[in-house]
Amino acid sequence: MELKYNQHQAQVQKQILSQKQQLGINYLSGSISDMTELLNQEYEENPFLEIRLPSINRVEIVGDIFNQEITSNISLEEYLERQITAQYRDTVLRRLMLRFINYLDEQGYLRISNEVEFCLAEKVSEVQFLDALTLFQQLDPAGIGARNLQESLLLQCERDNHSPSVAYYVLENAFFELSNQRWQAVADKCQISLVEVQEIRDYLKLLTANVAKAFQISERIGVIPEMRIAVNGNELDVKALKGNVPQLSINEGYLQELSELKNSDTKAYLKQKTQLIHQLSEAIERRVRTVEKITRIIADVQRDYFLAKTDRLKPMSQHELALQLEVNDSTISRAVNDKYIDTPQGVFELKHFFVAATLADETTTDVLEREILEIINSEDKLKPLSDSKIQEELAKKGMTVARRTVVKYRQKLNIESSTKRKRLS
Repeated sequence: MELKYNQHQAQVQKQILSQKQQLGINYLSGSISDMTELLNQEYEENPFLEIRLPSINRVEIVGDIFNQEITSNISLEEYLERQITAQYRDTVLRRLMLRFINYLDEQGYLRISNEVEFCLAEKVSEVQFLDALTLFQQLDPAGIGARNLQESLLLQCERDNHSPSVAYYVLENAFFELSNQRWQAVADKCQISLVEVQEIRDYLKLLTANVAKAFQISERIGVIPEMRIAVNGNELDVKALKGNVPQLSINEGYLQELSELKNSDTKAYLKQKTQLIHQLSEAIERRVRTVEKITRIIADVQRDYFLAKTDRLKPMSQHELALQLEVNDSTISRAVNDKYIDTPQGVFELKHFFVAATLADETTTDVLEREILEIINSEDKLKPLSDSKIQEELAKKGMTVARRTVVKYRQKLNIESSTKRKRLS
């Protein structure tokens, strides 16, 4: 299968990464707490490594937005309302999204028993209902507003850039078999190996059936901001909080002591361990520089928001940022996840500021339908584009939408799937 070849190729590419490159990836991913855990592992194996941890107080977080006052706990309802009012204009769709909040259960599922009656009561069409629901399900936390467990897992999977390549397909087409642990049936139905099925099983353990869990008091965790945006008159000051990042140094005393030994093996050992410390320091510094570059662009794009001239965020995509910084999309994804920024409006995860262009305008439906139609009309009829490829083409235009959204609008346009659009000649 083509899929297996691609996976093998990716594994080979990963194996040939230099130690310096691998450290750069590892130390760019995750939060400061994750980085500290990695450093602690290095500390156990490197007697010359000294680590100065930041002596600061953690801040309480719920979801990707949090308050520094522990007595001012944000609820799931308030968190969703903030996102909706910041990202959407006052339209019928926004009103519907705010109404959906009242129909969420304690686990974040949307419990509307009769959607037709709901539409009649709210005086909206079924299309408007589905449009609003599609937008609502793109809010954080991933999986919010799902109507059942399968939909919740699909929503979480499609938002995860690191999910197994066939996970979404398997969840969509073999959920019954997965739920009943019929592994061979899953493999047969999806034409994948049992090894791939096991990979998906392991991945699903990372997802949750309770997407509202993080908003329960017992689940609140502490995080450390890495950047700060402050208002200075009519200007914005962007500052890297380097004091919040672990600082590394070499135990010069112990190094000097062993350096006096003339043994060649000892010299090689010293060179290896000290070189690794320098590489670790460089990886951390690259992380700081990357996050700072991203924050400065965010501050520039969302300037009016930070200056309190508007309560809405401007359209901004990770793909556009990657092009601007001349890096891979995966680099941006790693750099904005689990990185927090202290702003006049509160402390946010960096990815909070990336708002799809289609979500920021009341003509969302018309614009998206027109773009999808244009992409399909321009495709090679012998090799029509899959929904995932259409999703990628939209992303290149700064319109970040979920694959499920592409499917919904394609079907709304009465356009068949890629396999049925394919021409033989």
